[in-house]
Amino acid sequence: MRHIRAVIRIFLIVFTTGFLCFFWLLGNLLSMRSPKLREFVRYHIVHTWAIALTTIMGMKKQVTGNAPRPPFCLVSNHLSYVDILLFLSLVRGVFVSRADVRQWPILGYLAYLSGSLFIDRTSAKDVVRVNSLIEGALSKNKGVILFPEGTSSRGKVVGPFRSSLLEYPAQTETPVHFAAISYEIMPGSPPASETICWWGDMTFSDHLYTLLTIPRYRALIHFGETPICSRDRKQLTTKLREKIMENFVPVIQIDHR
Repeated sequence: MRHIRAVIRIFLIVFTTGFLCFFWLLGNLLSMRSPKLREFVRYHIVHTWAIALTTIMGMKKQVTGNAPRPPFCLVSNHLSYVDILLFLSLVRGVFVSRADVRQWPILGYLAYLSGSLFIDRTSAKDVVRVNSLIEGALSKNKGVILFPEGTSSRGKVVGPFRSSLLEYPAQTETPVHFAAISYEIMPGSPPASETICWWGDMTFSDHLYTLLTIPRYRALIHFGETPICSRDRKQLTTKLREKIMENFVPVIQIDHR
């Protein structure tokens, strides 16, 4: 039964993706002379796509607090590629993503379509370029979503945060919002730390197939009430991590309840 479930979901994901891509292309043609209309079409296509894919994949959402409205900077811990779908279904923003994310099947294209800012983390010069893009996105009334850990994890702890991409909000004293995410599997299914979280040497295709065999799971997201502001980049980074840790429920802990 679980393999049948996965195959049906793969078909629905491919069909939904193709269907919405058609409307995205059509919308681009109709809005060629209107950047505002093109942005409106892009957001609604991506938002609908994210809601559809999270539903198809069996994700139920438990949201605490209020999502920020653009323009905003938002940081979060990072557990899996499904974090991208979770946020795109709830907030209006673009991601700062690793360059290799662009090559991921389906989700890589979704990240591109959503307007993600791709960064080569091995290049210090690229950090400067992306900070400039963050400034540009905020000036255009967009939200920017960051995963300062730089990689996803099994959800045992919140890893160290990198401060380089918080240079612009620190310099300009822009308030930075934060969110803590976790995942909970339903009784009888394998642990969420192994099936939802994506880490280590797990291959994308094998992990995605396993995830699609699971009947349903719950995404827990806690949006902070008060954004953090500081002119010191490292102090800003430390405060944000502390706040996220206060609201983070370890996936490992949930697995062993």
